[in-house]
Amino acid sequence: MDLLIPALVGGFIITTAFITFYLIKKPDFSDTLIFYAIYAAYYMALILIYFNVIPLAIITASLLIIAVLAWKFLKKIKIF
Repeated sequence: MDLLIPALVGGFIITTAFITFYLIKKPDFSDTLIFYAIYAAYYMALILIYFNVIPLAIITASLLIIAVLAWKFLKKIKIF
């Protein structure tokens, strides 16, 4: 029950961001995969926090941040 509110709020924010992005600009397949990866990693981190595996949750969050930064960099140099 401790994680119900963050799960609902985070899911709502991620879903709203994806729908807004989809309506403004039709995303490529790689853009859609990034949103799905963010969504999955968010809930995986919540599960890890719920089971008190905090170091693994921190590693998961940092890997997610690295993936998003790499995606933005590759978008900037026109690879994706």
